[in-house]
Amino acid sequence: VNQTQPLDTQHDTMLECQKAYKAAMARGKTPEATEAAKKVDKASHAELNRMRALPCNAECFDCTALKPGWAVLPHGVFVCIDLNINATALVE
Repeated sequence: VNQTQPLDTQHDTMLECQKAYKAAMARGKTPEATEAAKKVDKASHAELNRMRALPCNAECFDCTALKPGWAVLPHGVFVCIDLNINATALVE
């Protein structure tokens, strides 16, 4: 999109999915959207808990602490709270 175009003409050059997204953001959170997000969140947590209960995830990926509580999604592993705190500190 040409940033020098007036905003009203930029809308004409947007894809339909971009227009729909922009309209949804303008409407704000609706009760329906909030409820749908809660359902997805609940399902995601259930899946993570199912995976965490597998024998291969009984120990922290890095230090052998039992029952790691943190999922490192980009790497597909579970780590203990100590490693999560250390990793978070490195990012900050």
